[in-house]
Amino acid sequence: IPHADHVLLLDVAMFHHRPVTEPQTETTVQGPHEAFNEDLKISISLVRKRIRSSNLRFERIKIGTATETKVWISYIQDLAPEEIVRDFRSRIVSIQTDSILDSTYVEEYIQDKTFTPFPTMMKTERPDVMDSHLLEGRVAVL
Repeated sequence: IPHADHVLLLDVAMFHHRPVTEPQTETTVQGPHEAFNEDLKISISLVRKRIRSSNLRFERIKIGTATETKVWISYIQDLAPEEIVRDFRSRIVSIQTDSILDSTYVEEYIQDKTFTPFPTMMKTERPDVMDSHLLEGRVAVL
């Protein structure tokens, strides 16, 4: 801008998002009636609302060369074993693809191909369920 002493740069982009609603598939009679939505900032705040520990960690990783999808790894430092956090992080970082459109893509890339009657991964749409697993020393991805 010619002859301007100051320039003000503002980020005014707004994206529409769904409000926090009740879970569709994991209904509950008692307890919180909140579900994650597509807005990761809101989803992270739902987790932070219950776990206020300074050891709660969120690490952002971009995957997908075309989509550059933001994936967040979450864990509680000192509760989650460091070797599991490192392994989980390396699996996410090693994903080589053009696009990640939703969480099922990530699950397909990082899940072990072993056949076992026991679940090795879990999905939830409820922040309180994710919180309880984080407090058990597990690692989550948003």
